[in-house]
Amino acid sequence: MKYKYVVKEVHLSKARRACNDSHGNVRHSSEVVQQAKNMREQGMSYEKIAKAVGAYDKGVIFKWVKGLRRNPPAYRFIRRVRVRDTDS
Repeated sequence: MKYKYVVKEVHLSKARRACNDSHGNVRHSSEVVQQAKNMREQGMSYEKIAKAVGAYDKGVIFKWVKGLRRNPPAYRFIRRVRVRDTDS
């Protein structure tokens, strides 16, 4: 298996752990979370938003909108990251 290095912006929480899109297990991108917040501002219900963005539960949308999950990162920096080379 071959690897290559790419330059990537990394987000860390206050505990200096990867958060948001920098976390490897994230299911939804930050763009989807922002889209859900905008839909809620327009008056859509949590259940309709969950179906529209593909979230598995309306509770996740509630936590995104209220800021209980996906808080803004405390630290941002550029890092060289090793990723699998899909070209070969």
